[in-house]
Amino acid sequence: MDILEAWLSNSVPSCRLKVKKEFVIVIYPANTTLPTPRANTIQILNTARELAAQGTDVHLVARKAHANPEEILAYYGIAPHENLHFHLVPAPLIKLAKAHESMVLKKTWQLLRKHTGEKILFTRDHLFASLLLKMRKLMKFKLVYEAHTLFSVTAKETYMPIAWNEQKEKRIQKREKYIFENADGIVYISSSLKKFVAQYFDVKLPSEVIHDGTHVAQTLRPRPSNLICYSGQFYLWKGVATLMESLRWIDHAKLQMFGGGYSTVHDDMREMQKIIDQYQLASKLEFRGFLPPSEIARAISDCSIGVLPLPNNVIGNHCNSPLKLFDYMANGLTVVASDLLTVRELIEHGKNGHLVEPGNARSLAEGINAVLNNQTYRQSLAQSAFETVKSYSWQKRGERLNTFLASLR
Repeated sequence: MDILEAWLSNSVPSCRLKVKKEFVIVIYPANTTLPTPRANTIQILNTARELAAQGTDVHLVARKAHANPEEILAYYGIAPHENLHFHLVPAPLIKLAKAHESMVLKKTWQLLRKHTGEKILFTRDHLFASLLLKMRKLMKFKLVYEAHTLFSVTAKETYMPIAWNEQKEKRIQKREKYIFENADGIVYISSSLKKFVAQYFDVKLPSEVIHDGTHVAQTLRPRPSNLICYSGQFYLWKGVATLMESLRWIDHAKLQMFGGGYSTVHDDMREMQKIIDQYQLASKLEFRGFLPPSEIARAISDCSIGVLPLPNNVIGNHCNSPLKLFDYMANGLTVVASDLLTVRELIEHGKNGHLVEPGNARSLAEGINAVLNNQTYRQSLAQSAFETVKSYSWQKRGERLNTFLASLR
């Protein structure tokens, strides 16, 4: 125990936390830098802020970049709140990812030690969740894990296929099994994910399905019918190649692409350029570049159709609650999306969106044209989607999450 005490006391300045015994404190460690172009930080910041708005003290621990809390909130277009506290950990002298993880963990432990009242540790990071669970009794807190995926299954489909091996898969699967069987509660971002996890682990913990959210516009406004929108990262596993190819059969419209900003974007854009050159599609699309989250709603609201071209893979079908889908719906765009289990939790074909066969460029084009060429149908879908998404605002998410955390007290 002396070694642990010494480890906790060094390297990271001790935090001066004003103790409020009458409140539950939510500590949210995030293994990411703020701000960053990654979509997960949009979800983390909005979730933390809306939890704070419910009257709970929320302490967000993350890596520090070059912005202060006010600049971070402005980047994401989020209003500050007196109950939301930032604890930004500077980069260590040794520039290694694991060294930075260790610093975030130390800051988290310091917060847990400082607060003597009731506390809940809430995180979507499986590494942090597994490590902190082992110290739960010592620090007397409850741990709630927010499940966005089964990393041991999905990593091979996304950004780690080259670095993946059977030994790593078994190690992460063991970690996830420990979390799903020992945490105090689980939050799933979709019903499909909850069912998918049950295929691998015997989960008997208290749990709740709470989808992601968005900022819902006050009103809808008329918009041109010939602008199609894709907003998000250009990873090929997100179906961007299918979207590119679908333009072969779409006339009298232009696709605007909002995204990029990540380190490997040039690799993905080279593959996209091959499709553009092969089918001579340059006149049919426009790359608008990466925009900070605070500017996305304004930019996409000039378009009339928002496309979600996810392929039929494990992530698309089971581990998905796409922010872009909520953003399309909240800003009056008509949704054309892949017909997947996760999408069907929000979109009913012909009622509040148009669903197409995943991975089929011709089917996607037919779906876009069906919406593009029928103004009455297009506007009806957009209006219904707007009514649907009012139940999925960030505020509603904060209320649902707060209710679930309160049930564990």
